[in-house]
Amino acid sequence: MILRTPIAAGLLALVAFAACSSDDPEPARPVSPADAGAEPLPEPIAPGLYPLAGSDPDLDANDLDRLDAIVAGAAIVGIGESVHTTAAQLHLRIRLLRRLVERGGLRAIAFESSWRGIADVTEPYVTTCSGAPEAAAKRLHPVWWDASVPRFLEWLCRWNQAHPAEVVHVFGFDIRQPWLDAPAHRAYVGPAKAALADGLSACLGVGFADEAAFFADPDVLAYYEGTEAVPEEGHAQCQAGVKAALEDLETNRAAYVASSSEETWDLARLAVTQVGAFDETVYLLSRVRSLADLGKANQARDPAMTDAFRTIRRHRFPGLKTALWAHNGHVMRDARSVADSQWTGVQSLGTSLGEEHGEAYVVIGQASWDTTVRFQPWLDEARLPRPTARSLEAALESYGVDALLLTLPASPSTIPSGELEVGVDPVALVPAAHFDAFTWLRTSPAIAYFADPRE
Repeated sequence: MILRTPIAAGLLALVAFAACSSDDPEPARPVSPADAGAEPLPEPIAPGLYPLAGSDPDLDANDLDRLDAIVAGAAIVGIGESVHTTAAQLHLRIRLLRRLVERGGLRAIAFESSWRGIADVTEPYVTTCSGAPEAAAKRLHPVWWDASVPRFLEWLCRWNQAHPAEVVHVFGFDIRQPWLDAPAHRAYVGPAKAALADGLSACLGVGFADEAAFFADPDVLAYYEGTEAVPEEGHAQCQAGVKAALEDLETNRAAYVASSSEETWDLARLAVTQVGAFDETVYLLSRVRSLADLGKANQARDPAMTDAFRTIRRHRFPGLKTALWAHNGHVMRDARSVADSQWTGVQSLGTSLGEEHGEAYVVIGQASWDTTVRFQPWLDEARLPRPTARSLEAALESYGVDALLLTLPASPSTIPSGELEVGVDPVALVPAAHFDAFTWLRTSPAIAYFADPRE
């Protein structure tokens, strides 16, 4: 059977999810501590450990000033969370992002969500305020459908209208869109190469109307639950079709680019790559029996997400300071070195970006002590087990403060030295080897869905 852990439960939860007014006030820039009347910075509780006012995105305090030096030289900032569908961690991420937009030069946000829907709806909304924030938010994956997210997208749209020289863009980088990618490839290569497009028809998800239809299929449910394995024959046919399609695109690249553009060619290549990676990921998930098996699925997914992030950023948002909105595991630096976990040996997104950008890639992890999730809006809330005594969360809980910012590396007088367990599915790691800072919250309730994905 598939692992019954919060991470595995989160994977199963993925199965079920298939205009700004001119009278709105301009988003206010926070007051700098250097300005007259600014309150002093909060004193550290311990070396490198600072109290936070809380997670509410509307809080306007100077408690986040300690982050300025950390993110000042960053080209990319990863902001994680320990588990999907817990609200306070999501709210605090929004608070951090608003701060980075206002003071840190942030000009792009990349979501752990499929990129075509964000490109078609969410990006136009935040840049022009056309449409409704809820419609824009619905193009994100439903694990992000907390009521705070449409409000954040509306805040971005108002910011962009008020600051035309400092526009913030959004894009996605996940691979869950074969129902869109395969038709995009077919349209690109044209009728003369229909046989190549037909070669992708065996890939999982191809031929379905949309994500909801795919995850309504009983066989798909069984694949994700681990009760039925993806058939070997169909998987082999898919991967052979993907290989042939990619070989065609590479061999005839000059001709394709001449009749379209370099960006259009690259997005067609990305579409084929993602179809294959999605098929491989579900194939491996249907065979999960251990953490090592789960790691194989991550190894299929994360490099493809890295490819999507790099490709879209390079063509559409080059040089913009960018934040990643994703799980801790995807954004943490050098994830592959963490032993005995689903990330062991995985060339994750954060691992690749850390190797590429060095100190210009900054990572902020998140965790909470009392954590509640609601993986689907029609399910009851679930309070997760508290972290163990040998966890980073327990070390921070001992200070008796509701919200904290930890800058890394930390003094042994602040948190125990060596490896600590971190996260909902705990992994033992040295925090400073993978993160530059960590936020901690005593309580994080379940998200409040603004809509039901089934409707």
